[in-house]
Amino acid sequence: MRGVITQIVVGSPPSVACPVIELRSAGKLHVFDEKSVTVHLKKAFVSDGKFWLVFTGEVEVGKDMEVALFGRPAEQRCTLALESPASGITRFFRKDFRSDHKLPRDIFLDVVVQDAPAAYVAAMPTKMVVPAPFPKNLPPPPGMRVGPAVKKLEMRHPTLVTLCTRVRWIPATNIRGSVYEHPAKYFLDTDWTEMENTFIRQFCKTREKTPLAPVLPPAPQKKTRILSEKQEFLLSIIVGALEKKGITLAALGKSISDWIDHGTEIAQSEAANSLSEVFPSEVECAEIVALPEADLSETEHKLLPLLCIPAIRGKLLLSKYISTTEPLILQMQADLSGLTLSLAAATRDENLPRFLLFCLRLGNAVNFRYSELENASEARGFLLSSLPAFAKSFGESLVQEKYVSMLAFLVVALRNAVDFGKILATFKFFKTLQIKTLAEQVLFIKKGMDGVVLSSDFPGKKEKVGYFIHLINEIDTCLTDTHEKLATISKKYADVPDTFVTSVSLALDALEEVSHLFQ
Repeated sequence: MRGVITQIVVGSPPSVACPVIELRSAGKLHVFDEKSVTVHLKKAFVSDGKFWLVFTGEVEVGKDMEVALFGRPAEQRCTLALESPASGITRFFRKDFRSDHKLPRDIFLDVVVQDAPAAYVAAMPTKMVVPAPFPKNLPPPPGMRVGPAVKKLEMRHPTLVTLCTRVRWIPATNIRGSVYEHPAKYFLDTDWTEMENTFIRQFCKTREKTPLAPVLPPAPQKKTRILSEKQEFLLSIIVGALEKKGITLAALGKSISDWIDHGTEIAQSEAANSLSEVFPSEVECAEIVALPEADLSETEHKLLPLLCIPAIRGKLLLSKYISTTEPLILQMQADLSGLTLSLAAATRDENLPRFLLFCLRLGNAVNFRYSELENASEARGFLLSSLPAFAKSFGESLVQEKYVSMLAFLVVALRNAVDFGKILATFKFFKTLQIKTLAEQVLFIKKGMDGVVLSSDFPGKKEKVGYFIHLINEIDTCLTDTHEKLATISKKYADVPDTFVTSVSLALDALEEVSHLFQ
């Protein structure tokens, strides 16, 4: 059976003004563009932006077949050789084109070959090599959705458009058994033809076809923008604020250099910190300095005195890092020092263990030994976070003739044997401490240090960075030691490090509520 090409589909086609497809086969050239029509006077070339669909008719499959894509008037041709495509759908990709540098990366081209009609086969040369037969019911090309687009284009009038606004009805989803299923019973096509002509005369006008603008190369710009608009805007605000205070960028740069060389305080350190957040990168700084002053924007021109200082970006980053990190490091050192002392005191404390053992005995007496429940069991220990439960356990005193909480009973009974005030003083530091916050702060400091280390080097940087790296290592070591001590003391109170601090805080809150009974 002879084969004929009936369709060519181009997915993700190139962006050209007037697309054209040339098909050369058996020594004949077939050209298709947006004006081409089929033998049935329908559009032969359909483009919906995502696909080009070409109805080629019946082009015989021959030797030396070739497809060319281009646009007018540029004539930028991209050709593809078709080596006797088999019946069915043959797909070609960008790599198959002879010249693919102007084609989209995800382009593909489908060639649909079907069996030729018998009359057509009889007229074809007998010596032609034809591919093997293929089933007639061909599946659509994978991912193709041009069918609905083609149908819509064919049903729409090519030259007229209505002046009426859209009829916002709700279409019926099922017309079976309705008047719409067999309209010939109530409606004749001749009646509609007359009404349609009247409608066209009154409410339609010629459809204006918007010409496709030719794809032109971008016009050359007088100046290549180095800084983004947002970056330039933020820089202009900071520079303007400094100018109002009578501070020039050259003076600010000198102040930063003096701070690095001699340790003097930076004037307007807040402005320097804000400037470092939006300051150009080292590559952008070099590009701005290399440009002629006539090509610089107003903000770039104002930055020039600062950009001429060697490694100014790295100096700004270092000054910001130290000014924001130094107070944080001092506070962390104070917190860790207080925590170390508190852990040592808590480790030596004997008042809280004695009190908890009495609580355990009383709890078992209430819940087990003297309980009305026969299935009760004795506990071997309890968490610190459960101490508030004694404040919620009440009993009617037969002596005082009033309800008394078990926690109040314990405090009154043990206030001569347990120093409750010392318990509060020893563990109060745990109420304001967040171990997780300290760990997060260390990570934040380390991350900021990484940015400073990666910036450009300059004299004096190594000494200042080395000092802070030493402080960070000390804090890291102290924090690790604190975690070990915290694990030891939390085990002492049958708890875990992650919840021990919270448990201590809950226990202290419960004791503070009955602190009036300590004396």
